[in-house]
Amino acid sequence: MRGGGGPAVLGNFTTNSSGFGDTKIGAMCKLFETNVYNTNHHAHINFNISIPTGSLSQTSQVLAPTGMMPNLRLPYPMQLGSGTFDALPGVTYTGNYRKLGWGGQYMSEIRMERNNSGYALGDKHTLTGWGSYEWEPWFSTSARILYKTQESIRGMDPLISAPVQTAVPGFQGGQELGISVGFNLSGKHGILKGHRLAAEAIVPVYRRTNGPQIETDWRVVTGWQYASSFLQ
Repeated sequence: MRGGGGPAVLGNFTTNSSGFGDTKIGAMCKLFETNVYNTNHHAHINFNISIPTGSLSQTSQVLAPTGMMPNLRLPYPMQLGSGTFDALPGVTYTGNYRKLGWGGQYMSEIRMERNNSGYALGDKHTLTGWGSYEWEPWFSTSARILYKTQESIRGMDPLISAPVQTAVPGFQGGQELGISVGFNLSGKHGILKGHRLAAEAIVPVYRRTNGPQIETDWRVVTGWQYASSFLQ
């Protein structure tokens, strides 16, 4: 932070937010499941809803050009939830032939109303397609292409007024096309049975944002899952 817009550096500051986000619940309804020429095909519809349990009033101290440290409400991307009940419909298709798998999915987030702070996050739509290959029963790799679009925020929170682009409602959302590669490890025997470890690296190859925004160079998603049956 520079004092009064001049060359003198007053210092640095860091902001953060933490806590529980929104709660998502839903169900899947099978459209069809069939086998044609030893090729399996599956499709289902997602019926999900997001319940606004995440906070919209996260604050942090920032260093102002005057040298003071006011406690301000953080910009929109640093709030923990949408503040609205959101519909999350979608449809998923998967297929496989021997060790080769493929699929596609459409998912969306539709805001049903404006929240108590006076705004609604932009509707989001995501389309993805992927392919995978099972090298061994315990190891597979995958690649996919991902397209995402999100509208700007409707309305505004009058308490979010920091002089940064993340605090401008019209500078949210946009379009992004990304590609990714990943792997999946699945335990089959002994103490590893039922455990699954997966990781994916995603790189954006095209972005068109609604105004200036923080750029994403790459991101990595990892997950661990354990499933066990108590019924013999």
